[in-house]
Amino acid sequence: MQTTGNLGLKKPEGTDIVDIADLNGNMDILDTTVNNKVDKVTGKQLSTNDYTAAEKTKLAGIATGATNYTHPATHPPSIIAQDASNRFVTDAEKAAWNGKAPNTLVSAAPQSDGLMRATDKIKLDGIATGANNYVHPANHPATMITEDATHRFATDTEKSNWNGKPNLDTTPQQTTADITYYVRTDGSDSNNGLANTAAGAFKTITKAISFIPQIVNHAVTVNVAAGTYSEIISLSGFSGGGSITIQGDTVASSSRTVQAIAIINNSTRTALNGLNCNASNTNGVSISKSVYVEISYCNLIASAPTASGVDASASTVRVKGCAISNKGQAILSADGSRIHSDSNSGSGNTYGLYVYQGAGLITQSGTQPSSTNGNGAATGLVLSSGVLNPWGDNTMNSRSTVGAFQTTGQLQSLSAGVTTKVLFPGLNYDHLGEFVSSRFTAKKLGIYLITTTIAFPNPATNNPVNVSVYLNNVDTGQLYNGTQLTGATGVVNGAIQLKLAAGDYVEIFAISTQAATLVASSLFAITQIA
Repeated sequence: MQTTGNLGLKKPEGTDIVDIADLNGNMDILDTTVNNKVDKVTGKQLSTNDYTAAEKTKLAGIATGATNYTHPATHPPSIIAQDASNRFVTDAEKAAWNGKAPNTLVSAAPQSDGLMRATDKIKLDGIATGANNYVHPANHPATMITEDATHRFATDTEKSNWNGKPNLDTTPQQTTADITYYVRTDGSDSNNGLANTAAGAFKTITKAISFIPQIVNHAVTVNVAAGTYSEIISLSGFSGGGSITIQGDTVASSSRTVQAIAIINNSTRTALNGLNCNASNTNGVSISKSVYVEISYCNLIASAPTASGVDASASTVRVKGCAISNKGQAILSADGSRIHSDSNSGSGNTYGLYVYQGAGLITQSGTQPSSTNGNGAATGLVLSSGVLNPWGDNTMNSRSTVGAFQTTGQLQSLSAGVTTKVLFPGLNYDHLGEFVSSRFTAKKLGIYLITTTIAFPNPATNNPVNVSVYLNNVDTGQLYNGTQLTGATGVVNGAIQLKLAAGDYVEIFAISTQAATLVASSLFAITQIA
């Protein structure tokens, strides 16, 4: 008996006996097999491939609805879910991080990158926020400078105006009020001289004198403390209606010692009180071309057998209470000087009072310095009298004396090349009422000393000028004739003696080649001297 190849159904051969059991077995196999087959669906065909157990296992692992999916080769960043360990970064972030120093300490080489050392961190902490490697510019604009009281900008216009003004060295300065300066041996010439203390006073008398304006219309006093001042005192070129006093001791003593004193070309009143002059072989006090000088309580005793204690030339002087010894002449008057010697002392002089050269005059009262040869005169006159002056009175206010000046508000203009009367509207003193409308009219016969100072402004070119005294409207004598140089105020001085009869009048006339407005320091003085 044979069987089928697939289901193993029994196939009896022709010689086999047919067994019902075999038929029923075949039927059961077929029933089971047919029951396990899929029904045929119209339009569908069975696969030509066998369905294996492996495929069944695979199929069981596929979720319902699964498709034949091919995963893409790339994804957009948005599809990725980031977490703490997985974050995207940008190109800019990577570039910034790549530019950072390595995670190591910086090496000793300054060009290397790395972490900051502790010492570098301390240094960094000491640098202000916003600091940079700054190079200060070589120049700044003026607008960025903060000015203060001692640092001010000036404009070109201001500088030009200032540069155009006359220099103080050549422009007369004048007082505006009384002044007192102090000098002490423990002072300093860097002080201002205005306080009688070591921190305020000058150290030298010369320094104090240098602070006195050229034109003195007030009282200027230099108080000299006790001590030795190794200097020659010089008062020169002062004018005005005021006075200058060098005040030392109040009695004749050696408590304030200087070498010598010179008073030259002063039209203001000058006084020396209580000084001791110790220079030998020279004049103790020399006076030249000065209107009125008073020397009181000075010691002039150093040996000078060929010189004088007081030597006056073309000046008016009073010497009072002085000790004068060991001189050729205790007091010498020359070149028309008038000196009054009042209650002086001393010894060892060759001559006591001596008049020399040019009709000088000395009057005396009280005691006088003793001498080998007494008084003498080469030319001139020495008078012994109880009267203090040759005008027959004992009071200076009875003398014929005038001092006048040009005021700031009344400056006079001169036309070029025109002889013009100079006006002096300001009046310091006029003892006898003889000065009216800038004209002096003498009340009595006498010899008169006339002095004047005319201040011309700084000329653009050299400027010839002439100043003359007119007697009764006639040009009688020149006080000054010369050329005022460019670059300096022309302060010209002159003096002349004239014999005036009662009723004679005197005026000052000036002529300038260039038109000019006179400066306020112009002065006029006249005094009867005999």
